[in-house]
Amino acid sequence: MSDARAVVLGMTLVACGFDSGGVASGGTPQSTSESGDASATASDTTSTNATTAETSGATTSPTSTTSADGSTSAASGESTSSGSTRGTSTGESGDEPPEFGPFLAPVEVFELNTGASDDDPTLRADLLEIYFASLRDGGEGSEDIWRARRDSREDDFVDIAPVAALNGTSQDGWPELSHDGLVITLASDRGGGEGGFDIYVSVRDDVDDDFPEPVLAADLSTPDNEAAAALSATMLEAFLCSPLAAAAQLHVATRDEPDGLFSAAAPLASVNARGRECTPFIDESGTRLLFGSDRAGTAGATDIWTAVRDADGDTFAGAENVEALNSVQDDDDPWWAPDGSAVYFSSSRGGDGDLDLWVAYRQ
Repeated sequence: MSDARAVVLGMTLVACGFDSGGVASGGTPQSTSESGDASATASDTTSTNATTAETSGATTSPTSTTSADGSTSAASGESTSSGSTRGTSTGESGDEPPEFGPFLAPVEVFELNTGASDDDPTLRADLLEIYFASLRDGGEGSEDIWRARRDSREDDFVDIAPVAALNGTSQDGWPELSHDGLVITLASDRGGGEGGFDIYVSVRDDVDDDFPEPVLAADLSTPDNEAAAALSATMLEAFLCSPLAAAAQLHVATRDEPDGLFSAAAPLASVNARGRECTPFIDESGTRLLFGSDRAGTAGATDIWTAVRDADGDTFAGAENVEALNSVQDDDDPWWAPDGSAVYFSSSRGGDGDLDLWVAYRQ
């Protein structure tokens, strides 16, 4: 790394609440850029009880009730084409989102898949940029994070390449973009963490910029192995799974300010069941959680499930199987478009035994 780049990176880390050694000093960062339409959606509402597993003071009630088959839209904010969001942090939503019918049959995202495992999709809100994990050739380690972009939703993804700054010689996976597209989290077993797989974070100033080298999110990492840290639109909650084993469970960490430290993550007791609960995604309104689980009632090895907060915004109700997305194979790693029009996920239903990227659109 050049001296000039080292200085710039050090300044970025300090500004985002990290010291130059990559250790969290002010907590996992919020995005602070005001350039273009990618402004942050930090909330002025503080979380209620940081030691309670399922509370956050930034939650708003959904504008419409969404059934497990996706018969109505789950988002409550107004999403702009640039990927920024309005009305999701304070509860003052703009136009109500359109309602959609049931999901159509999922289709494979052919241009992104290879004969190796391709999974963990996460997109920018405008659906023009996607990050995912892959075991394909051309990366730095056993698994790496790749990126692709396109000019419109109707186009195929192009410029498919590994994200060199995010990858190391170890395993790097489970990428999760923030709702404004300015922060990305990942899990890695690279050295220097708390032990095993830890959460790392990288922040960029604009959605058209590349992400810089990630730093350890010490407030979200423990010796127990963590992965798939999905940040709420308010940046006051982080949903993740731990430990990375057959008995993985969903956890949530909360904080009072977008630039503060997260509390120790606590299990989502009202959602977790016997089995492996992982790969959470929290929608833009903060009311609907999607995740992968092999609990009783699955159609295959792992299914996509959903849970919705109660009317008080405190607790997630019992989970429901999103049957329209699932098969008799593995179905996991959901990402829901903010306008409710599509869910991207990974699945092994393609027949080659490896995970591939799929998308289900709604009528």
